[in-house]
Amino acid sequence: TSVEGRFLQVNRSFCDLLGYMEAELQHSNLLAITHPDDVPNAAALLRAIAGGATGPFRFEKRYLTKEARVVIAMVSVGVVRDMDGRNLQCVFQVENITARRRAEENVARYAADLRNLALTDDLTGLHNRRGFRTVGEQICAGQSRNRQPLMLVALDVDYLKAINDTWGHEAGDRAIVVVAT
Repeated sequence: TSVEGRFLQVNRSFCDLLGYMEAELQHSNLLAITHPDDVPNAAALLRAIAGGATGPFRFEKRYLTKEARVVIAMVSVGVVRDMDGRNLQCVFQVENITARRRAEENVARYAADLRNLALTDDLTGLHNRRGFRTVGEQICAGQSRNRQPLMLVALDVDYLKAINDTWGHEAGDRAIVVVAT
């Protein structure tokens, strides 16, 4: 690109990645295909390069395809300078990391779900024994540091077996949920 972000040359892989023809990109600029949330950072980078910053630069960035799909990329930018040290143009290397980023998001979501399953009761959403202990230890440590009093209230539900035996386990589950709520 030029230091202002106008495309000077694009390769076939970049066109394929974004769904544009080479001629379409040649008459465009970097900001036009940048995800709207990333435009301020991309514009700031171009201003810095136009002002003399030489990089190299490496960052994650989102592009929009011709069909308005989001492509997440790892971008490396090198600045080409003339003999007098003035910035002439930029060379962008764009690696599509969309699939990797989505996989990382899924792993993080599954890890959070597993942690939640390990610490909470499915029926009530309240902490189970492990969750109660984890949260209790954190609260006790904080209260101990702050020298604040602490109170614990325990409830026991009587006749739950009778509810289950008389009206069934669904009714017992509903009773537990009502008490928990």
